[in-house]
Amino acid sequence: MRKILLVCGSKQIGGAEKQLLLLAKRLGQQYSVNIFLFGSLGPMSLEFKDSGLEVTTSSGSRITNVFQLMREILHFRPDVQINWLYEADVLGGLIGRLLKVPVIINSARNTNWPGYTKLRLKILKLIARFASSHVVANSRQARDWHVAQGYPRDKMIVIQNLLPNYSESQNQIPNLQNPKFIRLGIASRPVPGKGHRVLLDAIQLLPSDVLGRIECSFIGFGLPESVLASELREYPVKMEILDGRNNISDWFQSIDIYCGISELWESDSNSINEAVLNLRRVVASDLIDRQTYSPAVNIAERSNPESVATQLESIIWQDQKVSEHTLVERRRNLISARNPEAILHQWESLFRF
Repeated sequence: MRKILLVCGSKQIGGAEKQLLLLAKRLGQQYSVNIFLFGSLGPMSLEFKDSGLEVTTSSGSRITNVFQLMREILHFRPDVQINWLYEADVLGGLIGRLLKVPVIINSARNTNWPGYTKLRLKILKLIARFASSHVVANSRQARDWHVAQGYPRDKMIVIQNLLPNYSESQNQIPNLQNPKFIRLGIASRPVPGKGHRVLLDAIQLLPSDVLGRIECSFIGFGLPESVLASELREYPVKMEILDGRNNISDWFQSIDIYCGISELWESDSNSINEAVLNLRRVVASDLIDRQTYSPAVNIAERSNPESVATQLESIIWQDQKVSEHTLVERRRNLISARNPEAILHQWESLFRF
């Protein structure tokens, strides 16, 4: 059986890490798949342990991590190595090339460099050019942005995110015509720039007859105890702040409008995908790939409360019957566009078996 090693440069709980696990499970149905993580399992420990896959964690200094990854590659002898996130691209790319892994695939999931130095950026581009067989971007926007930064276009491939599991029985569509409350939600890690403050500022701009009916629900691993949560509670808006270990599907069913208004660098959003699957109305920032989502979501200008408020009003006052039909159609189109077998075939086309 062919062997695939996935190397992840993060132990956080975010969309990229969830996508890694979704891909690993799919590949694990046909190949021998191992996962190597820089660091401990972190908040997703149960998900990784329940995956049925071999998961190796590393500890100690970065030099120690390098030798641990070398040992993993020499022991497992992968035919393909998929590096996930920038840290894995650098260390995994160099070590994989040194140990002559036949196919090395790096990733490009952002549309911004998260505070990297010029030297680190240069190293990333050199790794993409000389140490990787391919670089997979999860959207056209992410691909084009990396090419503009100096990544080799001939190695860039677009493979969109897999969809999370969901139940088609969850068909309850909220009625926004004169409800007692309208619940707005954001699901994210407890870090700045995910749109919480922009949303709360936008709410203050809504007409008084709408403002009095607004509630917010924020969910994320470790969010209730975070510094961000303390800052959010200072706003004069009725809100609940939940830990991400709550059932996320039930949470999506509890909100009326999902606000995927990140100010950061996502271009293919797991949470927006989940919202569409759960038949929620969505306001998203203009960072997302418009070809992928428009007209499935209402798009607001990034970091602009006025634009977000305008889109919220548009959703709240639109005709309910038209909206219900549109929400079902949006989900059908998303499922059709993200056929898991087709996505897996795209990955397999890079393996050169």
